[in-house]
Amino acid sequence: MWTVHQKVQFVLRYAELKSVVVVQRKWRSLHPGEKPPTDKALNRWMNQFKEVLLKSKNLLVDQSV
Repeated sequence: MWTVHQKVQFVLRYAELKSVVVVQRKWRSLHPGEKPPTDKALNRWMNQFKEVLLKSKNLLVDQSV
């Protein structure tokens, strides 16, 4: 199970590197012996992050009106 902190690290690296494979390789190099998340997990976390970001953006717009 991945911690919230680890998920955030993956999402930030994915946003920076634009490649699931590169993020997985980076994880393997930094954490030998630990399996990186699957491509499906990374994509799911990225989509969840985008949804939360959009919801918070909408809340800010609603409050300013």
